[in-house]
Amino acid sequence: MSTVSRRIFALASLIEPESVAVWQWFMSTPLIGSGGMTACELFFAGHGDRVIAFLRHSLTEHFAENTVVPFPLSWNPMRPVRSRTAYLAY
Repeated sequence: MSTVSRRIFALASLIEPESVAVWQWFMSTPLIGSGGMTACELFFAGHGDRVIAFLRHSLTEHFAENTVVPFPLSWNPMRPVRSRTAYLAY
């Protein structure tokens, strides 16, 4: 397995953790903007970089849609734990 194919499957698994679904996507789903070519066809045509760019763009959009909740201002990771129940809450 080449570095490019490893990178493709690693990025795709961030979107879909089920390896069978990733393999099916790789083999049979045409990518948007690829002229109807699948990730597999692009990869074997020497355009694995386009598949990687597609996946990175998809991940960027996915994480941009999710709301990140910051820690409360009172949270201090250096504060000593005073009770056993507080320790279990972490």
